[in-house]
Amino acid sequence: MHPNDVQLLSVFAREKGQDVQTRLISSTTGFEIVAQARAGKALFGTGARYRMMVTLRNLTAHKHIAFEACLGPGNFGDAQWSSSSLSYSFEVPPFVSEARPHICEIIAVLEVGIVMPYITFSISPPLVLV
Repeated sequence: MHPNDVQLLSVFAREKGQDVQTRLISSTTGFEIVAQARAGKALFGTGARYRMMVTLRNLTAHKHIAFEACLGPGNFGDAQWSSSSLSYSFEVPPFVSEARPHICEIIAVLEVGIVMPYITFSISPPLVLV
């Protein structure tokens, strides 16, 4: 990675308290969305402003957004993003739906800078909520 680059490396779902990605999730117990990113040392050292957004999109019911969350806005070096590598977990609360299973995907967007920000994004593999 170039010292002045930032990249949203991956986004995926996992069961609470687990370390591995899963593609079959129980919506009644809740789960975590994990976003992993890396900022080059030079860019990170500037303390640039960042904001990361995640959306869990239900592909089974296209108009339904199951979950949205945001990290930041903040600045590199703050308590939420304290080193150049980041692995951040968003907790998705349990929810009950009449129609199951749901095929979903997670979209994460990372925005760095204020004027003409640099934007990078990642899309998870499809997952099934039961």
